[in-house]
Amino acid sequence: MQFDDGHDTSIYWCGTLYDLTTPYQAYWQARLKRLEQAQHPRNEMAPGPG
Repeated sequence: MQFDDGHDTSIYWCGTLYDLTTPYQAYWQARLKRLEQAQHPRNEMAPGPG
């Protein structure tokens, strides 16, 4: 794979990217559970700059 700026390497190994995207729902549910356990409110949308 070659990127538009000419480099052909990535910060992440392709397997890592695949692992992060494939079980997306499981990761998201685990994150929501951790937020709830920490009693941290979840905003639907984070405020933008300015």
